[in-house]
Amino acid sequence: MLESVLFLKNLLSSIAGVQTCDVDLEPNISANDFPLIRIVAGRSQRGDGKITHSITIYAGVDIKKHSGGEAAYVALYGMEEAIRMKIPKTDENKIYNWTETISDEATLGSFRVLAIRYAVVEDEGYC
Repeated sequence: MLESVLFLKNLLSSIAGVQTCDVDLEPNISANDFPLIRIVAGRSQRGDGKITHSITIYAGVDIKKHSGGEAAYVALYGMEEAIRMKIPKTDENKIYNWTETISDEATLGSFRVLAIRYAVVEDEGYC
């Protein structure tokens, strides 16, 4: 799973306008980190000769940097689209399946964050 998380970090750090892109949600996130992307590893499950890894990508904006809540959501969903367009459907021996996007899973003060969930599937032999 770590290989997929690092692949996503390197891939998503090139999205225009993103201030910081890193692994995990560190406790000392500040306004200077926004707009941000964070990649967080979840669960790995085995079944039918495959391993499925759950990965959540958090995309966040600072509402204070926008002219209101609607503008912040426009920016957030623009980030979601950029992230989903950037992630390939397949890469080497992995399949990247978008499963859901949850708005406002996390609200950190004046920051709004989307949770974009992916299932990364690979053959057991490659794990």
